Amino acid sequence: MLGNGEIIYNLVAQASVTLNGISKAGSILLDETTTDVLVGMAFLRTFELALILTDTTVVLHDREETLEALSPFMQTGPV
Repeated sequence: MLGNGEIIYNLVAQASVTLNGISKAGSILLDETTTDVLVGMAFLRTFELALILTDTTVVLHDREETLEALSPFMQTGPV
C-alpha cells in the first residue's frame, strides 16, 4: 500500500540502500515501468530519520535532532 492508500502489485526484493554514506538492507519495491526504486516508511525507519513534508519540500532529517526540536511543541500542541 502506498502512502496515498493506493494498493499496487509489484515485485518486492531485498536490497541495500545507501543514504548519506550509510547502507542498510531491507525490502524495496521494483516497478517495471521505471528505474526508480521505492522504499517504504519501515525501511526509512531503519536509518533513524524523520520524514518532514511540506507542500514544496521533502526532507529526511536526523531523528534525534527532530525529536529534540519538536518536543516543546508536542507538549503544548493539540491532542
